[in-house]
Amino acid sequence: MFRVVKIRDKVAQPSIPVYEHQVFALYKELIEEYPTKAPYELFRGKTKKAELVIVYKPNRKQRSRNSWYENRALMLLAKQNKWIIRKNVWTYKDGLPTEIDGQPINHEEVVIEVKRQIISQRSLDFLWEKAKATGAEKLIIVASGYKKTLKCRGNIECYIFEEDHATLQQYYTTECEIPEEMTPFLSRRHHRFLLTNGHWFPQRRRYTITAKWTYKQRLLRDITHLFRRKIPPVKIYYSLSRMINPLGEFQGKGYPTDLIMTAFDVDAAHIGEHLVNEKGICPLCVKDSKEKLKRLEKRLSNLGYRFTYFFSGSKGYHVYLLNTDGNFYESPPSFLKEMTLELEGLVDNFLSKKTKLFDKHRIFKVPGTVDASTGVIVSRNFKKIKFNDFLHPTSFKK
Repeated sequence: MFRVVKIRDKVAQPSIPVYEHQVFALYKELIEEYPTKAPYELFRGKTKKAELVIVYKPNRKQRSRNSWYENRALMLLAKQNKWIIRKNVWTYKDGLPTEIDGQPINHEEVVIEVKRQIISQRSLDFLWEKAKATGAEKLIIVASGYKKTLKCRGNIECYIFEEDHATLQQYYTTECEIPEEMTPFLSRRHHRFLLTNGHWFPQRRRYTITAKWTYKQRLLRDITHLFRRKIPPVKIYYSLSRMINPLGEFQGKGYPTDLIMTAFDVDAAHIGEHLVNEKGICPLCVKDSKEKLKRLEKRLSNLGYRFTYFFSGSKGYHVYLLNTDGNFYESPPSFLKEMTLELEGLVDNFLSKKTKLFDKHRIFKVPGTVDASTGVIVSRNFKKIKFNDFLHPTSFKK
């Protein structure tokens, strides 16, 4: 979703969310276009009804809400058609930058749009015009549903995407394994869940280990609660910092301590279009992060550190330093800042841009949980659960 701010009589109206076809309609209404003042602005200008209109691109939080849905749909199309798909391709339509969700390599005549919404006639016509503007001869639409009275005016294939949540629930019920040596550290930290509806859900109770309850049992209790509410978790995170009040961190009142997991994030550095294969991951990202991991392993070994790592589930690795006994341990922010600068270029920089101190609110995925956008388990080995997603072909009147 894009957001629009209109200024009338020098008074800014509240920003409102709009769909892509509404953005193009607004762009055509411009009397005069002004230069953008920030990279997250799509355009700004003047219309007959407003002295200034500013349209903002979807931010990272908005894009991540439906990224799992897009990735799973593209993964299924890649598998059925034996394609490797370029994801989130930027192009131009009527002079305005626009994004298409997917385009198969060596099949530039095909454009793929994945929309987690009910497709109306106006949306269908817009998507077809948008596809033709890119030079495509065929459009594939994957959506949650379609209006019954639609009329198809082009070479369009329509599918309803039925996502499989039962396999994920079965994994957490019968197969989930959290590294036992990590549970004493995880139980003292804040947890949050990214849900299939795009919202965040914080842990409901403390995950304290007692004679009656293990960490895993407490975590799975919250996961079961989410499945009962039909909002399964896509990703499950924990805070690297130990919290005085783990339940309050979601409201910014967790009060992180100086005891932080000695861990680093190794992410892909390649910039540009990402690819989706039948495994749901970008081979370029994995190749890049593996090369960085090998260089990091050599660097840490030369410095005399022991370590282990987990594949993050999508495109990188989480590397944990171990003590002389081979166990996980916590470190103060000063040590992590020193190591971040020492390993610059190999690990992500967690230092605050303003204070130059280590970000105590940083979160990592919980080892043993599933990244449901790919089906990959956060583990030392590349383990994956197989979703039984399905695409239902749908036809309309010509």
